[in-house]
Amino acid sequence: MRKFDHPESDTMIEAHEVSDQHDEVVAKLTAYHGQTRPKGIKVVRKRFEEVFASEIDIETRAVDVDGISSEWVLAEGADPNQRILYIHGGAFIVGSPKTHRYITSELSKRTGASVLAIDYRKQPEFKTIHCHEDARIAYQWILKNGPDGPAPTDSLFVAGDSAGGNLTLAVIAWARDNGFPSAHRGGAPAPPTEATF
Repeated sequence: MRKFDHPESDTMIEAHEVSDQHDEVVAKLTAYHGQTRPKGIKVVRKRFEEVFASEIDIETRAVDVDGISSEWVLAEGADPNQRILYIHGGAFIVGSPKTHRYITSELSKRTGASVLAIDYRKQPEFKTIHCHEDARIAYQWILKNGPDGPAPTDSLFVAGDSAGGNLTLAVIAWARDNGFPSAHRGGAPAPPTEATF
C-alpha cells in the first residue's frame, strides 16, 4: 500500500480545479435530463445513446463473443495478452459499449491493456439472470481470446460501473466458485448490491 499512499496534496484535486472531462459530463447530463421524458424503452435507449456515445481517437474492433455483440477498445501499443473485461452500467436497462467508450478508451490508454466491452442483454426484454449469463460467457471467452484471435490471457482485470459493477462482482465470485482462473483484479464503482430492489 505504500506505493499508493501519498500525502493528500500529491493526489487530491484542489476544490477550485475542475477538469474539462468533468465539465463535459455535467453538460451531457444537464442536456439529457432537461429533455422531455421519452415514452418507451426503445426511445429511452436511443436518447441515452445519442447523449453518451463518444467518438474516440483509438481503435475499436467489433467482435462476436459467443452471440454477444461486443467490441475491443485498443489504445496504441495495447498488449493483447493483458485484458480488461468491461461491463457497462445503465441500470440493467440502457447503455452499450458505445456509450461507455469514454471509460474504456481511458482504461486502455492508462493501463496499456486491451479492453473488451460487452453489450449484455437488458431488461425489460430479458431477466436479470440473462445479464449475468452474458457476463459469464464473456468471462470464459476472454480467458481464451484476445483482440488478435484465440490466445490465452496473461492478466485479466474485470471492471464495470453501476449495474456493470454488480455484474463484475458477481462474475468474479462465480468464476472463483466454479473453478475458472481468477481475475487478477476487479473494479466496480457504484455497484448496486441489493438484489431485491
